[in-house]
Amino acid sequence: MTPSLSEVVDAVLGPGGTCGDAYAGFSVRPAQVEYAHLAAGLLDKGATAGNPRVALLQGSTGVGKTLGYLVPLLAHAVRHRCRVAVATHSVDLLLSLPAQVDVAKAALRRHVDPARLAELTVAIRVARSEYVSAAAVRELIEATPDADAARLATLVGLVTHAETVGILRLWDGELPDGITRAQVVLSDAADPGADDGDDAIYQRDQLRAATARVLLCTQASVLLSAIGRSTALMPADEEPVCALVVDEADALPGMAEAVTLNYVPLRELDASLSGLRNMAEPRAALERLKNAVDQLVPQAAATAFLAGSSEGAGRKMIGDLIHEFTEVTQAALKGRKRSPVVIAIRNDLSMLNRTGGAFRGERQYGMPYVRRTAVRSYLGIGLCDPYPGQVFGRLLSNPTRQQLRHVLITSATLTPVAGEEFYRFANSLGLKEYERDVSGGVEPERYGQLRFVFSSPDVGNPHESEGEQAVVRPSWLLHLSRIISAAADAGGRTLVLVPAYTDGPLVADLLEGLGTRLVVQRQIAGDRGRCLEHFRARKDAVWISPSSWEGLDLPGLIKQLVIARLPNPGINAEVVAARRQLAIRNGRDESAATGYAYAVARSMCMRKLAQGIGRPIRSESDEATIWFADPRVGLPTELAESLLDRGLISKVTPGRGYLPVIPKRHLASLRRHGKARVMTKEGQLCQ
Repeated sequence: MTPSLSEVVDAVLGPGGTCGDAYAGFSVRPAQVEYAHLAAGLLDKGATAGNPRVALLQGSTGVGKTLGYLVPLLAHAVRHRCRVAVATHSVDLLLSLPAQVDVAKAALRRHVDPARLAELTVAIRVARSEYVSAAAVRELIEATPDADAARLATLVGLVTHAETVGILRLWDGELPDGITRAQVVLSDAADPGADDGDDAIYQRDQLRAATARVLLCTQASVLLSAIGRSTALMPADEEPVCALVVDEADALPGMAEAVTLNYVPLRELDASLSGLRNMAEPRAALERLKNAVDQLVPQAAATAFLAGSSEGAGRKMIGDLIHEFTEVTQAALKGRKRSPVVIAIRNDLSMLNRTGGAFRGERQYGMPYVRRTAVRSYLGIGLCDPYPGQVFGRLLSNPTRQQLRHVLITSATLTPVAGEEFYRFANSLGLKEYERDVSGGVEPERYGQLRFVFSSPDVGNPHESEGEQAVVRPSWLLHLSRIISAAADAGGRTLVLVPAYTDGPLVADLLEGLGTRLVVQRQIAGDRGRCLEHFRARKDAVWISPSSWEGLDLPGLIKQLVIARLPNPGINAEVVAARRQLAIRNGRDESAATGYAYAVARSMCMRKLAQGIGRPIRSESDEATIWFADPRVGLPTELAESLLDRGLISKVTPGRGYLPVIPKRHLASLRRHGKARVMTKEGQLCQ
């Protein structure tokens, strides 16, 4: 009798399971087994074509989520001889999956048909722009003086990598100073004139992916498939995917907005053209386009063009002018050597081609818009989706995807974004229903220990308004410097997470006392590696980083983690404008358009914040203190009332702020004496 998927889970991941034989570092985790049972429960459900079964499942850090879904997923693929896929938000996580797949396959050998298991070939499908261009690197070699032997050796090594492995992120080296990633990778779109047949390794990997039984890809490729800009998930000439796992799924709404939004600032495009020779005709065509946009938006605004609206004539005119400009510019660029300017122009042309088709009504997807910026009245043109998060739901209802029967939407931080009511998150993705009996959250009973230091509400918002822009308040910077200094004095390595590269230098001026302990990450190629090396080398290091909110795995090293301020994304004015105009046309309250935008932004912020909080706890024995320098995070109720009664704070902010991002197992510690403290406006630590 064939065992159920749940029985296979027990035999692989449970006590005495075969995963221990396949993976030397494996230990049984009850939470992992529970998570895998839920995933197996979804895959064991019968499903009909065109009506896939969907589950939403959180597996908190420490659960062992990846093996938790790979074991039942691969067993399902063997049993039904079907193709399966895993999609991730980050490319770094994606590139780590093949090793995990190998572990799962080795552990499954005794429990599934070995011949069918051997058929499970694995391949990664990522964008062209993830691959190194050997031709581009050779041009850099030609421009490098013979005397610079170290630079030449690095570039020669990169050429070898380009011709064998291909993917830049899998290269062990670092780009030399002054060379950016854009200078050494393939262009986003195939361009024989630009790449000159330079994408052989990319094409090789595409062929492998076309026949792979286990396809590993990015969320971006899945979402682009849904809007018709890519067939990366299930091309017509490939076997369709029957089961899909979307990992890091709380990023889906934000990723959907990113992939569905095209925006080209016309002033910057003109500046790029002016830096090249023989561009008189393209610049003249661009000037005609700018004049037309200028007439349509005489004041600072974002104006969306609805299909079938009264702006139809203006909409077609813009489309025709875009078409004219892209045609003459592509002709003028033909045969030109790669350079940062040429690469930027080609990327803009790719976006304008999609946008122009929408203006002319040739593409059903997306709402075209024109924009004049508020501060400097710069003109821009683009394409957006009024409700981008729901693009994922369209994928599941797409008749060309009718073989997709099971979809697991999972993340380590899904609950903080969705709250206890998963249906709200499901609705934001355009999901009409999901399997509630196999959806939920799984968290390890014990996994690391955290203490917390919050900031008094009296500190105030990190920002203040200055004209039409928000600037960082000097008093808050002083408070942040006190938080960082106190964390550094507490002992061990201190990681400071900031939302922007500009934050580091601002606060570093107030931290001179830290001396060589302090390292501030800069926005240049290879600087993260430099900072990471410094952080590992010094037990008292203090690292200010804007890029380590996720994807940083340093078990036992981070003893103090400072969250400088909330990582709030900007509100996209074009998307809000499109939603508002749709609401008006449909007779609905236009204020809901803005509310939806803020809800998406808050979800993105909470996800990133939750990921950041998880950086110090990477193993069961890790201990760390989290220092919140932004008072908008909020205060635990009991602590706030106690401090207020003793006159240590003067006010309490209503609501729970962002406290729900803290894992449940650590929330309990906030009520224990000594587990949570507050730094006052004057720099005093109290509890």
